[in-house]
Amino acid sequence: MTIDDDTPVELEQLCALFQIICMLHYPKAVSVELKFNGKLAVMPLTAVTSLRDYSGPLRLAETLLELNTLFRDRGSLCVSPTDLVTHLQAIGGTASFLRGDTNATVTLTLTGGFEPFEAVCLVPLSLVIGGKAYVAVVAVTGAMTPARKGKFALRSKMVESLYKTVIREDDLDEERILAEIEPVLDRYTNNLPVLNLVPAMLRFGS
Repeated sequence: MTIDDDTPVELEQLCALFQIICMLHYPKAVSVELKFNGKLAVMPLTAVTSLRDYSGPLRLAETLLELNTLFRDRGSLCVSPTDLVTHLQAIGGTASFLRGDTNATVTLTLTGGFEPFEAVCLVPLSLVIGGKAYVAVVAVTGAMTPARKGKFALRSKMVESLYKTVIREDDLDEERILAEIEPVLDRYTNNLPVLNLVPAMLRFGS
């Protein structure tokens, strides 16, 4: 069983293929039952070492399926294994923030010296894959602390989703999307200092 790394496949089918290959590559308590002449023969499967290990791409494909659910995207999405690996950071980072993971971190450069302080960062998330663009804005609340020279890190204590949309890659228009997002940001209030990173960070590089 082989998969062409550069051929797009419907995402759910690709997940199923990865699962089958991983099962054959690392079989655990997997067996085949054959029944003939009224007798049952059970044969345990052994690892097929000639197969590639797709456990990493499988995790990425499952994360991308989760993103489809988070964005309520019910349309078809076709991707290749190469697409998944190429967009590894964007897939993992977008999912981490939208899940509200408490280990999600925003790192930025600030001039001057600061004591650690609580703040909210408005952060854009974008993932362009399989002919679609997944765009979101989240409010990340946490403590802004020095990370290294000139850089500060905000480790999330809470993540709130403010905006989510899915559009065709061919319809991407940065100015139009910013115009849609601006009223959402204008309505957002918080007692903590708010750093709006959306205009500076929103990019649609694939």
